[in-house]
Amino acid sequence: MVFDRYFTEAVTPLIEEEYGIDTKNTALVDGLFALAFTILAISPVFRFFGNRLSQKVIMCIGMTLWALLAFAFCFVPKQWFWLILLLRGLVDVIADFFLSCALPLIGHMFSASNRRLAIFGFQLCSFLFRLIAICIAALVANQYSWHVARLIAPCLGVLCLSLLLVFMKDPLGGNTEDEDDEPQEKCSPFSNLKPLLTWSFALIMIGSLSVDFIHEGMFEIIPDFLVRRRNETEKQWPLFLSQNYYSDFMIYSVIKCAADVLGMLLGMGFSKLLSREPHSADPWVCAVGLFAFAPLFSLFLISIKDGLVLPCLFLFISGVFLSLNEALSQDMMLSIIRPKFYTIAGQLQSFLMRLIAGVGAPFIIEYISDKIQELNPEKTSFECMKFALIILTIVAVIGGGCFLFSNLSIKKDREAVDKNSTPSQSDV
Repeated sequence: MVFDRYFTEAVTPLIEEEYGIDTKNTALVDGLFALAFTILAISPVFRFFGNRLSQKVIMCIGMTLWALLAFAFCFVPKQWFWLILLLRGLVDVIADFFLSCALPLIGHMFSASNRRLAIFGFQLCSFLFRLIAICIAALVANQYSWHVARLIAPCLGVLCLSLLLVFMKDPLGGNTEDEDDEPQEKCSPFSNLKPLLTWSFALIMIGSLSVDFIHEGMFEIIPDFLVRRRNETEKQWPLFLSQNYYSDFMIYSVIKCAADVLGMLLGMGFSKLLSREPHSADPWVCAVGLFAFAPLFSLFLISIKDGLVLPCLFLFISGVFLSLNEALSQDMMLSIIRPKFYTIAGQLQSFLMRLIAGVGAPFIIEYISDKIQELNPEKTSFECMKFALIILTIVAVIGGGCFLFSNLSIKKDREAVDKNSTPSQSDV
């Protein structure tokens, strides 16, 4: 699913150009489908099937539908642009469902002592698949067309479906939500959110969303920003492919992937080194990472016009600091909620990440850039985008503050969860 999402994003400019789709319309449709996913996820219908079907059956059905829709996506006629938007929305809904299952599954399958390492492995695979998807999409689309590039995704979907059928087993802790000693009462779907309404969960969620906002904003905007820089300055970046966009996309993706992996490793190392009690330094490491990202990314924006090596260095170092909390924030979130509520927490996080980060970040940055262009017609599009990207530094400071303040209540919430948790998790 991660592979397909970034695969699609890599060829999105070609799709929008061929079908005449406006970026803002695409963002609006994505937002509506994200809202539809959340309504479906918390609805009684979803819970009815979730309680009666095993996770393996649900995931196999979802993977089958996803592969069929992704395959149909490649053969839509030009005059049916609305069908492209519909199929993309449906594919994203299924992808969001799978991604929302990842964190709860890790929480149920692994004990608290091994959970962070499992999250690191999942995030590492996500980063590597993201890089592979972008490189393959850029190379194939540059050589042939985006239709041929997109066909790779459903083929991989069929392979994943085969692996699910053969190897997947339902986790032993997968039914933790039903193994609670509290009496079951009929209540509204939104009542499941009440146990999540704690200061620790809210602050960590906002901090995590700020990181996702920055990641998605950079992923969507920086490649186009580099193309504008190439077109409006005399100094040129290396050109590895015939199309500027894909060449710059590959350069940025390699830098970003290396920074993300190194940042995750350093974040886990710093947390272990600085913690007097288990994981007590997590909020501090996350906060420092975001606070350090802001000035370093600002230096990238300042130096981008005058050189190549120095901007890449600032981009890499800022990415390392940004990724210090990739594994830490997810583990912190699981540590302050009871296993019974892992699923609803994963669904809520997936929805907010999709709506605020995946849809909101590029839309807001593009909107600010357009407004700056309207108010200052003499400025180039490159300069307007550079000023618009400053919002990422503001979001980083807000997220860092949230992680910092979460340190005031996270210990108490962790102790409360430890007292109420049941020994149903496997000691993987």
